[in-house]
Amino acid sequence: MCHRSVKDWNIIVKQLSDVLYLEVNKLNLILSGLDEPAAESTDSLIAAIESILQVSTGYFIHLDHAYRVGTGIRRKVKLRFLSIKDRNAAHKSSSKLPPTVFINEDLPSSSRQAHGKLRAKLKELKSNSTEEIKVDWKKLSI
Repeated sequence: MCHRSVKDWNIIVKQLSDVLYLEVNKLNLILSGLDEPAAESTDSLIAAIESILQVSTGYFIHLDHAYRVGTGIRRKVKLRFLSIKDRNAAHKSSSKLPPTVFINEDLPSSSRQAHGKLRAKLKELKSNSTEEIKVDWKKLSI
C-alpha cells in the first residue's frame, strides 16, 4: 500500500492536470489584440479570424470554433482548429499578422506563470549583459 501525504497527492494531481490540459488543448491557440465590435456574433468572429489567417498563411484555414475569453476592451480569443497542420501553420505565420495581433500557445495557468517569471529574469539578464542569451521555453531555462 502506498503511503503518501495529501500534499504529495495534490502535487501529483496538479502535474497530471497540466499534462491533460495540454493534451486536450493541443489544437488550440490564443489570439490577442483583435478589436471587439459592439454587436459581434460567433459567426462574424470566426469569419474575421479566418480572413486574417488566410492573409497570414496564404491559404484558407477553417476553424472548428472561436470564442472570446476574459474581460476588457480587447478580450482574447480561444481558437480551436480542425487539424494540427492548420494550427501549426497559423502559429508559424504569426509574424505576418497585423502588428497589434498576436497568436500564442494555449498553456495551463501554471505554465503561463512560469513563463512570466522566466521573461522577468530574461529582461533582467538582458539589461545587465551585452551577450546573446538563449532561452529554452519548454525546459524553462536560460
